[in-house]
Amino acid sequence: MLKRGDALRGRMPLYKFIGNIVLTTIQNFMTGAHLSEWHSGYRIYSCKALRTIPFDRNSNGFDFDTEIIIQLMLAKARIREIAIPTFYGDEISHVNGTPYAVKVLWACVQSRLQQYGVFYDRKFDLASDVAEQYQPKFHFPSSHSLALSKVNPGDKLLILGAGSVELVRPFVDKGCSVVAIEIGDVRELQRICVKAIQADLDELDVEGELADLCFDKVLALDVIEHLKSPEALLEKLRALPGCAQSEFLFTVPNIAFITMRIMLLLGFFNYGKRGILDRTHTRLFTFSSMRRLCAQSNFRMVEMRGIPAPFPLALRDGSVVAHTLLVINQCAIRLWRSLFSFQIMCRAVASPRVEDMLKATERHSEGVQL
Repeated sequence: MLKRGDALRGRMPLYKFIGNIVLTTIQNFMTGAHLSEWHSGYRIYSCKALRTIPFDRNSNGFDFDTEIIIQLMLAKARIREIAIPTFYGDEISHVNGTPYAVKVLWACVQSRLQQYGVFYDRKFDLASDVAEQYQPKFHFPSSHSLALSKVNPGDKLLILGAGSVELVRPFVDKGCSVVAIEIGDVRELQRICVKAIQADLDELDVEGELADLCFDKVLALDVIEHLKSPEALLEKLRALPGCAQSEFLFTVPNIAFITMRIMLLLGFFNYGKRGILDRTHTRLFTFSSMRRLCAQSNFRMVEMRGIPAPFPLALRDGSVVAHTLLVINQCAIRLWRSLFSFQIMCRAVASPRVEDMLKATERHSEGVQL
């Protein structure tokens, strides 16, 4: 196919020639490749390249050839095309054209959806043991930019599951003093925060780590869905004197987002490395279940709103297409919040505990008697 006309001169059937061109054009478009064709059965692979990809997870059918090309592209391997003579003899082909075309196109769709965080298949995961790094989302409407807009210069912040320095620095640059809690390495965070605590939020000793500290706001951005028991953490924070007057800001993924509903309707429920069905998520939330979590943990809801999908991250650019999709998503959220919100943001305050009200009453009574 590299040399125009050679395939037909080698007696390649016209319907296969046309089908090859059509499929190759579509596959190049979907994967960003520039191959002259995807369907030659004559390949040479280097052992070094094969060691970098999980080809053993591929199909046992003819679509294996497409899947391994996708894997090599994801591994950023060098693919070189060399012209070979075409020869069709009298042997019988055992490739059923239509099912083959559907399978190879579906493989391309799968790999693309996986890059967008919509779909997940282990064969297209070339770093399955590496944790997905959360990326800053301050440059477009998102959980990060919304949280940043809700804090004021001079606020004392407690950031739960703070993540990397890039996720915390904008709050420090705005003039906030930050206490950060992160399960990973906190040495970089210690350089910009008032205090950085390395701890698992499920096992956090609130009284020991946060005693004598007061906070204006507590941020848990894309965090509580990872916890074994969000209720337990909220109860601990509610009991902390330094959080009694704090405003809490939570963001969680919305499992009722339209793509999740469509996938479930089609029989798909695929956990992946990021997105709504991140493999590390232990809880799934809707607007009503998030409201119920706050109510049952004795938090009073101040505001709930929807957050659009992170199209600039998914499309890996700040293009007009990404911006347009964001605007459309924001408009759709106003029409049907539960269906079109990719994430849920809620602001809440802790209701006073009975013990605290009794202590306040006792102190007040003692003052009156004096």
